[in-house]
Amino acid sequence: MKVSSVDCRRLRKIIRKESGSCLIVDCRPYLSFANSSITGSANVNLNTSSI
Repeated sequence: MKVSSVDCRRLRKIIRKESGSCLIVDCRPYLSFANSSITGSANVNLNTSSI
């Protein structure tokens, strides 16, 4: 499985075409997530000190 980052245009295409067959994980810091996120999405909290 390939994991990559995408820009907003590509993400919009993925959501529209493949919404039932893809998993989108938002790993941004909480403040960025709270400021702007996809409706119904959940923030994933990663411990950055171990990365």
